Amino acid sequence: MDPIDQFTSNSATASDFDVVFNDSKSKCLVNRHRYASYCSSVDDVCFFTGGYNIEVVGSWPHLGHVVSDSHGDGLDVSQRRCKFIGQVNNVLGWFSKLDCDTKTKLFKSYCSDFYGCELWDLSDVSMQSLCTSWRLALCRIWKLPYNCHKSILHILSGDLPLMDILCERFYNFIHTCVNSVNGLVKYVVRQGILFSGMKSWIGRNVQFLSERYQVCIPDMLTHSLAESNFTRICQRHVENSMDPEVFW
Repeated sequence: MDPIDQFTSNSATASDFDVVFNDSKSKCLVNRHRYASYCSSVDDVCFFTGGYNIEVVGSWPHLGHVVSDSHGDGLDVSQRRCKFIGQVNNVLGWFSKLDCDTKTKLFKSYCSDFYGCELWDLSDVSMQSLCTSWRLALCRIWKLPYNCHKSILHILSGDLPLMDILCERFYNFIHTCVNSVNGLVKYVVRQGILFSGMKSWIGRNVQFLSERYQVCIPDMLTHSLAESNFTRICQRHVENSMDPEVFW
């Protein structure tokens, strides 16, 4: 069926069953091909629902995530960064008189959720700004100067650096998907890793992990590299990248 005919048929079905769509909550976002800069402009294309024109937007929040027509996660990460800074300000404002250890626990509980970060592109440049804000927050919690050596901040927090935390959460996500009992989920993830390569955010992230932690990509598709083993790999990477004198 022609797409226009199908759209007309769907509209007629909605009219027959008295289904009303809210045009103010409907947006049109054009999903352009990531590498096709030669695509023709579609800014003058109009879609309608219930007789009302649907607004064409470049980005829009959906289920808590900012979806962009540029295929990047910069807007979503920036929004989370602003939310993170606000959460840190609230914690420090309400609990400023508590000791640093207690504030660190509150920081982990109320400021470090980063819901949906497993879907972010780890190589996106906006990730560095988020990690910088995370380090500055720890400096405020421990009342350290902002030029404090970043290598010691995660030691004070008793955790990995934020970038390694995000890498670990992504790996746990794909590890669960690769070993899922759902054949479709397993197929989509394997397709993104083995065949789509750098054209897929999954493939790019797996390549990022492989280069950062010196892990073979095939090992990520097996049960041999369990989540606990990958955590130890992250810890060893952080320890090896630190200056021993700075550590002591």
